[in-house]
Amino acid sequence: MSRGINGKKSFYLDDLILCIREENGFERSWRETILRAVSLVAEGLTSKNSSFTFLHNMIALETVLLRQGDEHKIELPRRVQAFIGWSSEWDSKRYLEKIGIIYNKRCLYVHDGEIETITAEDVDFTDHLLHNVFNNILKHPKLFPSKNKLVEFSAKVTAERLLGISPVRSKYLPRTIGLTTMN
Repeated sequence: MSRGINGKKSFYLDDLILCIREENGFERSWRETILRAVSLVAEGLTSKNSSFTFLHNMIALETVLLRQGDEHKIELPRRVQAFIGWSSEWDSKRYLEKIGIIYNKRCLYVHDGEIETITAEDVDFTDHLLHNVFNNILKHPKLFPSKNKLVEFSAKVTAERLLGISPVRSKYLPRTIGLTTMN
């Protein structure tokens, strides 16, 4: 198992190796997208510069979860929420608010060159999001064989949430989707 910046184990490494294999069920372009995102994360992990790591993590999240033309500020939290919004931690640890904060910091970095606001906690949070998103995608190749299926899944889970359907009664949220808690 690999270790993240703060020594956290990356449990999705074995699943990532399986992702590379063609017979796993992921469409070729989706496999390539996942591998590009993982390369970004790996490049960030090798840097001692936390703002560089943060930016690479954010780009990796956007690479996996967003499509060209998506409204990033709206769709990024919505897609993350589809994976981990059912957890009690979503509200208690203010994930939605934190995603908004890191997205704003990403924009300030990219558009204004502001890096002084990026903290170690921001890097840890993006590590945490990536860990859980990768874990859930890679463990469910039949559910997420393509980015389009991931987007459809997110839309269905979001619709259920808007209708007040609990995760326990969800038609779309498999019980095998997990969340590794933050420290």
